[in-house]
Amino acid sequence: MKYLFYAIALVLAIYFMATGDDIRSDIYTAAVFVMSYVELRKAA
Repeated sequence: MKYLFYAIALVLAIYFMATGDDIRSDIYTAAVFVMSYVELRKAA
């Protein structure tokens, strides 16, 4: 279940990175991406 949550978070992050126009969304996206990656590394 945890993996599913982070997989969805990564997909959303990539989606927002592709569609976001302003810089705030890119910063937020990067933060979410890094947090998700760290959590996945801890869970693995």
